[in-house]
Amino acid sequence: MKNAKDSSLRRLQSSFLTIVSLGILALVLGQARPLASTILVAMIVLVAATNLIQLRNLANQADQS
Repeated sequence: MKNAKDSSLRRLQSSFLTIVSLGILALVLGQARPLASTILVAMIVLVAATNLIQLRNLANQADQS
């Protein structure tokens, strides 16, 4: 159980880093390449939604134990 929890936390941390990196890249490309910036924003939303599902699963597991 401890290893699964650590793995989930590492995954969430790496996803947070991905969101921050893509956000900075989207800001940099915003003026020069609006389509690329829009695609990056869509990827950020997708990663964030996946993380919300992962957090909900972790909360449910914590409630059950």
